[in-house]
Amino acid sequence: MFAAQSSPPDPCSDENGNPRRCIPDFVNSAFGKEVRVTSTCGTPPARYCVVLEKGDEEEEDEGGEEEGEKEQQRTRDCHTCDAADPRRAHPPAYLTDLNNPHNLTCWRSENHVQAPQNVTLTLSLGKKFEVTYVSLQFCSPRPESMAIFKSMDHGRTWVPFQFYSTQCKKMFNRPNRAPITKLNEQEAVCTDSHTDMRPLSGGLIAFSTLDGRPSAHDFDNSPVLQDWVTATDVRVTFSRLHTLGDENADDSELARDSYFYAVSDLQVGGRCKCNGHAARCVRDRDGDNLVCECRHNTAGPECDRCKPFHYDRPWQRATAREANQCVALRFHGEKSSKDGGGSGVALLTPVTPMTLGQEVVCTSLTGPALNSSQIFLTGPLVADSSAAYTLRECFFSEEEEEEEEEEEEDPLVGLPWSGGDAWG
Repeated sequence: MFAAQSSPPDPCSDENGNPRRCIPDFVNSAFGKEVRVTSTCGTPPARYCVVLEKGDEEEEDEGGEEEGEKEQQRTRDCHTCDAADPRRAHPPAYLTDLNNPHNLTCWRSENHVQAPQNVTLTLSLGKKFEVTYVSLQFCSPRPESMAIFKSMDHGRTWVPFQFYSTQCKKMFNRPNRAPITKLNEQEAVCTDSHTDMRPLSGGLIAFSTLDGRPSAHDFDNSPVLQDWVTATDVRVTFSRLHTLGDENADDSELARDSYFYAVSDLQVGGRCKCNGHAARCVRDRDGDNLVCECRHNTAGPECDRCKPFHYDRPWQRATAREANQCVALRFHGEKSSKDGGGSGVALLTPVTPMTLGQEVVCTSLTGPALNSSQIFLTGPLVADSSAAYTLRECFFSEEEEEEEEEEEEDPLVGLPWSGGDAWG
């Protein structure tokens, strides 16, 4: 007999069915995505040369240099980059394809694009992600100066994530390795680490978004860092090449053909941003965009609001301790979950939609307006755009609640207000 198949556990609920925080899987969000670049070799076909160095140990193995010789022998291995020939092309697609160390594919820029000109790589993640790291594996020497930027609005505006340079002050007007405190943990810093020219190939630059940030250990309670790691797009700007100082020598053309940017792998590690209210991201109905598969009565591309009719308490991000599930509206006669011990009235009437923050006056169902009846509208106001329904919400004191319970008539019949007069 076959054992009964049990459904997989729900990541957004515990074993008792109670809501709990859930998060999408950690992924390389760059994998397979298009990268827009400002410079790629091969149009027209052009020569590029790879600098090779042999140290004294290799020469000694071949019976060459004497023991202790420290001079290095440099050679240049030249090839042709041709965008029209798949065997000789080095397109941007190689930045985010499967990275196989035994069969490296490398994007290459045009030769000798030197400051003040730069080369940029721009990657759209498709929606908001919480980025943990950005890494680049090089086929060329690492840049002498480069910067990583992020956008939170799909490329309309950009803010720096991190700067790398042997000359931080000169290139980016920032001190080298400035300390990070709680006062500046949402700001980019500049460092001279990982800026050595060697290794000439295979060097790595990896930026961790939370490394050294004081509030990283309390990320759930740090809106500053939650905002800091959020990105819809990532941009890498190469500002200055490393050279051996021979680009102006007699055979300068050969030297200049040896200096370019080349990257075998670009990764952006992180999670689809769902604020703890979804376990995965899926394509929307049109199949064009990623959206969170929201739970806990939340809605929106990042589960960043309560779904209609679930505004009984303000939306909050889920934490490890509290799922902060949105709660359905409590209608007249039902207990409200709001602090303050009152019962609530939430009525939907076809009135003209109002603006956020507009002051309104609620009228008691039993007669006069409430003593503490002025509230401010929050959250989505139009529940049904076709009917232009607007949320009205009132809260009564304990005494008024007791008076209501004594009423025998249906309180939803014969409301004392008419039209929109009660709303000021």
